[in-house]
Amino acid sequence: MTSDGHDTSVAIAGKWCRQFLEPLLHNPHFMNGTLVVITWDENKTYAKQNHILAILVGDAIPKDLVGTTDGTFYNHYLEIATVESNWGLHTLGR
Repeated sequence: MTSDGHDTSVAIAGKWCRQFLEPLLHNPHFMNGTLVVITWDENKTYAKQNHILAILVGDAIPKDLVGTTDGTFYNHYLEIATVESNWGLHTLGR
């Protein structure tokens, strides 16, 4: 797999991500209440180990939060909790 950014450049991974997501983001049926989370699983160059970037895209983001940044510590369990809350599901207990 060359589009995941592990063995290639960020430019190649970004190009794949854009080609994959752009048609979906312009589709009103797909974007109805949608939140897309783009995240990485590791880093190599940031001073804090595994301080990674996550980008949230979609019309489920409140208008007042569009274009903002958040320095809060989040983990993968919190991503799952967001989905569970959105769909009214029980949590995994974490």
